[in-house]
Amino acid sequence: MEPPKFIKPLHPQIVPEGEVAILEAEVTAKPEAEFKWYRHGQEITHDEEIEVQITSNNNKSSLVLGELFEDDSGDYTVTAQNPVGRASSTATLLVEGEGDEEAEPPSFDPPLTPIRVMDGEEVRFRCKVKGKPMPKLTWLQNGRPIAHHREVRLTQTPDGKAGLQILEVFPEDAGDYTCIARNKAGEARTTANLAVESYEYVPDSEAATTTSVSEKNIFSGPVSEEEETIEIEKTQTLTIQRQAPPRTSVTDLNRK
Repeated sequence: MEPPKFIKPLHPQIVPEGEVAILEAEVTAKPEAEFKWYRHGQEITHDEEIEVQITSNNNKSSLVLGELFEDDSGDYTVTAQNPVGRASSTATLLVEGEGDEEAEPPSFDPPLTPIRVMDGEEVRFRCKVKGKPMPKLTWLQNGRPIAHHREVRLTQTPDGKAGLQILEVFPEDAGDYTCIARNKAGEARTTANLAVESYEYVPDSEAATTTSVSEKNIFSGPVSEEEETIEIEKTQTLTIQRQAPPRTSVTDLNRK
């Protein structure tokens, strides 16, 4: 057992208005710590509508704030807690006006690329966006928005690297995935297809039967009926279907 201790605390940041801020923290803790984020003492919750994303796992946590305004400035705190202790880290975020900086519309380099996987595997879509101010990202599956979830993770770094991770895919997760980047100068999008192949199930009744025959003295000339031995072996081949544990697909999440 080990109480949380910050090995990567929060650091002060100065971010131009309209851009994205990413606050990250990491602790050592056993068992794994649970994280909460606060601004001026008020808890912050994950909310796609106002572009607030919180991701926590493996004793790491990040807070992504989209399209900042000057009134988003303030003191931000993250707490880490497990059954044996609690720790916190606080830093100031300062959002500055853009001044006369020229805006640049979004663009992708590289864009998304198609992916083909087997049912049950992990999927990672990756791309990189640039623009001034840093664009805000929206992900779609077959035209429907995708929200951050414990099994579907959306990430974006300060230098524009973006990703969508599906921990375990189902066939219904197949389709076209789109990343849309927007800022005040314009919009760009990139789309790639995800193909999910299923494992084939062969019933026992259709299992292949293999017959092998071995003969004695095949090179020693003619043999009598008494000397001839024929052995026939039947071997059944069983194909086992992988049974995945119950899971929520991206399509199911979009229905909620």
